[in-house]
Amino acid sequence: SPGFTLLIAYLSQQLNQGMQSAQISVGAVLGILVVWLAYDLGSELRDKRLGRMMAVAALVGTGLYTAYMDSHYTTLLGLVFALAFLTYTVRYLREGGIPDAVAAGLMLGAVVLAHPDTTIILGLGYIPWLLTMWLGKPRPTIRTWLVLAAGIPLIAVIAISPWLLNIRDLLGSDIASPFSRDPGYWRVMVLYHGILIVPVALIGAVVGLRQRNQGTILAAGWLAMILEFSSLGLLEKIFPWLSNLVLRYDYPFSIAWHGPIIPYIILGGAGFLWLWEGWLETRAGEFIRRRAVVILSALIVVALGVLVFNQPLLAASKGRVGFFGAFASAADVQAMEWLRDNTPLDARILNFPGTLKDNSHESDWVPVIAERDSVYYRWQPFFRNHEASLEEQDRLRAFWQNPADAAHADLLAAAGIDYVIIPQIVNNPASIESMFRWRAPTNAIEMRSSLKDAPFLQLVFDQEGAQVYAFRGE
Repeated sequence: SPGFTLLIAYLSQQLNQGMQSAQISVGAVLGILVVWLAYDLGSELRDKRLGRMMAVAALVGTGLYTAYMDSHYTTLLGLVFALAFLTYTVRYLREGGIPDAVAAGLMLGAVVLAHPDTTIILGLGYIPWLLTMWLGKPRPTIRTWLVLAAGIPLIAVIAISPWLLNIRDLLGSDIASPFSRDPGYWRVMVLYHGILIVPVALIGAVVGLRQRNQGTILAAGWLAMILEFSSLGLLEKIFPWLSNLVLRYDYPFSIAWHGPIIPYIILGGAGFLWLWEGWLETRAGEFIRRRAVVILSALIVVALGVLVFNQPLLAASKGRVGFFGAFASAADVQAMEWLRDNTPLDARILNFPGTLKDNSHESDWVPVIAERDSVYYRWQPFFRNHEASLEEQDRLRAFWQNPADAAHADLLAAAGIDYVIIPQIVNNPASIESMFRWRAPTNAIEMRSSLKDAPFLQLVFDQEGAQVYAFRGE
């Protein structure tokens, strides 16, 4: 799906900002839009009270944060369009306005262009809902249901038909996901979403199903399908073709991680509203309303304090945080920007490899920020016809094991290498103390010599250990 890539490339050029800056900024905006659209969807499902609580549910559940922290920006873009699609769909179900159906179709097409995983996840919720919405209120008419089932998807297909024609060969190819279902992925549906949202969503499900609320019927069936396709596999025994169709372009872990975000927003919002109206409002409503300004001011002060004292907080967090953090330091970014600004467009870069084809974390950002052809890149299990590339990566690992070996000049020349870049954390391991990073490279290649001792390399950039060398030939 080209949506996010095209958006970032355009904004990066128009704003004269690096791709990495555009990505993280747009990602933050998309996260805010998810919360905003959660409010809009809740307002369409019932009223603004439910809308506010669904926005709260989006903030309380941590699925949105974990997706952002792991740079799943395409997921965030897909969620934005998926929520917009559901908002227009619910409005059409209630009012029957043709403009809403057209808008829903366009938003559905946008989901497809934004993120294939979210497209499949949305289908896991929407298709069962078409079968179960007859049990809810308001009940659709035959005409309304036909528009929901066929008219809106047809509009989406027509809208994206040029792109579908462009990728028609891929649609008929033998691409298949190498991942398998895991009975333990139900834990992802709980732990990756912050635990708290789960019991609140359960309350919302019970309350909403009793009222036969359409949003609840949608979300409850959606969660059931997510659990089925990520963990259980019961339908596969009856309809094996269905599981193959879904998992061909997706994988169960992604379904368990990203799939519950919108259902938890819907059910969690209903649960929070029930708790507020039935318990909290009579006991603490007036107090909260009187202290709202104070509470919000305190939260703003805390946020500003985190920004001002980020370095002491960073130092205090070392040894206490378990995730990796940023795979490129500020010095690394400067080295990559130097390559972007000072090398020919056809320059080829040898960057630092990971230990495996799917573990090249230390080099992931080089092709993005330097905007140059690089040997190592973030490997994906769905890539095809990349065998020659992987073989070259294996050959060039020999260089990194002993960079000063004069015989490796022939290796670099044969690969058409013009520049070599080494990450700060590899060249200067102590620098991790000042990075927004908490774990060192795992199983990194053991280098028996240094790049500075290679007779065929010349240092052209150095920023606190993040270095760029020019290849001077054999």
